Amino acid sequence: MKKVLFASGFACTPAIWRPVEEHLADVAAYRVSWRKADQSVDATRDFLEGEILREKPDAYVGHSLGGLLLLELLIAQRIPQASALIVDAFLEAPADIFKNYVWEDVALREEVTAMLDAQRPDFARLKESIMDWKREGWPEAALETGAHFVYGGRGASEEEVMEALALPHLLIREGQISILPKTSHFLMLEQPQAFAALVRATLGL
Repeated sequence: MKKVLFASGFACTPAIWRPVEEHLADVAAYRVSWRKADQSVDATRDFLEGEILREKPDAYVGHSLGGLLLLELLIAQRIPQASALIVDAFLEAPADIFKNYVWEDVALREEVTAMLDAQRPDFARLKESIMDWKREGWPEAALETGAHFVYGGRGASEEEVMEALALPHLLIREGQISILPKTSHFLMLEQPQAFAALVRATLGL
């Protein structure tokens, strides 16, 4: 049984992955739980590195901040090279089309907002550190990691989403970016079955 490490986004709990795990019963899922004591990007990244080196997963899935931290570790070659799926993470400031949590599902949006509101106070200083995080040259370096990227379609066409991403350098390798229709930032909660299928396909599970 292959082990996959799941790293959540800022102010997210590991529970966001549970709906996906129901469709990945043959996969050993390890969900990273962020520590409130880690109040800087450096400390959070080092913690994630330690989790990876201890757990030795076969593949990585990182959502938002979790995806960016995975990319930084892969770029710096601080963790073993492995298949990686980076979920709705932005290497540069995102366009307005991407600034929403959930596509159309009001109840789920309220649930997600409540989770974030409850968690944010415990990670206020980490948020400040994220704002100062320098990531020059990342698009090109991220390409070299071989990671696959997936973004929510936000009700737009695939062409519109790709244009808003403004990352043509990542399109060099066919299939390196996927768009999951009718989802926004929390793809794994909005379309867990389709997201699980994407995890299987991109990570070779």
